[in-house]
Amino acid sequence: MPTLYVATSKALGAWGAAVGVTKEIYKVGLVDGTGAEAVARLNAETYAGVADWKLIDEQAVEANAEAALLARLGGKETQLSGSYY
Repeated sequence: MPTLYVATSKALGAWGAAVGVTKEIYKVGLVDGTGAEAVARLNAETYAGVADWKLIDEQAVEANAEAALLARLGGKETQLSGSYY
């Protein structure tokens, strides 16, 4: 069963506050393993230019399409675009 996870980075939050976006920046994803494994991969590849990702929460879900879950979140939250920053 896939796992939905939410992670945050203190360094990325500081960047967001400095550029006027927000300090509350999260990485949401769906993985086949655990959220801790996913966060370890984020730190190993320095995702978004930082390597201090921390797992906030994880939950087993029945959905298997990350795009569908992100689309549901998109109705409530704003997604940062890499073309602007």
